[in-house]
Amino acid sequence: MKRLLSVRVWTALVALAVAAGAVLAAAPAAQADTILNAVYDVNGTSMIKKTGSVLTLGPTKLSAVLDLDTSTFTADLPLPPAQSTFKILGLLPVSATTTFVNVGQTTGTVDQNTGGMTSISKVIIRLSNVKVGGIPTLVGPHCESVSPATIQLTGKDGFNAVLGGPVGGTYTIPPFGHCLLQQLLINQLIPGPGNTIDATLGPPVITEQP
Repeated sequence: MKRLLSVRVWTALVALAVAAGAVLAAAPAAQADTILNAVYDVNGTSMIKKTGSVLTLGPTKLSAVLDLDTSTFTADLPLPPAQSTFKILGLLPVSATTTFVNVGQTTGTVDQNTGGMTSISKVIIRLSNVKVGGIPTLVGPHCESVSPATIQLTGKDGFNAVLGGPVGGTYTIPPFGHCLLQQLLINQLIPGPGNTIDATLGPPVITEQP
């Protein structure tokens, strides 16, 4: 009797499995989102408010992956090191190499009606090759912002995600750490709000993911 019951149970389970497989095979496949790849040439500048210095950003390329169904995108924007020069009290020249180290990817949204764009990037700001009065000043290999700066950019008048154009925004530079004996001076001169970025995105090369 127990053997007969066991056979019946296994027969029922097999029948259920076959029926479930038939239902899944008959169900229509979920439609995948439409994904586009877009690569833009980028050139821009960043004005550091406290020092009045200008950093050249680029030339570089922004590689974006756009989901047309959600109007969202992720992007990679590697920036080459930038050189900056300013004067303390208008007299003593200071120069440094600034590197923006991306923390994760840039994320954003696109307005498919207007072509407008908003993006958010997080970057660690690293200083090296610092010279005061032309004399190299030791800051160590890890002189950088103690937390990522959040940079929000939006498309300006004339920008369109399909054509490119001008973008801009402001950001706050966090305090710096690991800068050895120059940390106090650096934190008096550089960190703070109101720093600006202005950039131009060239016409993109757009391809659709298979």
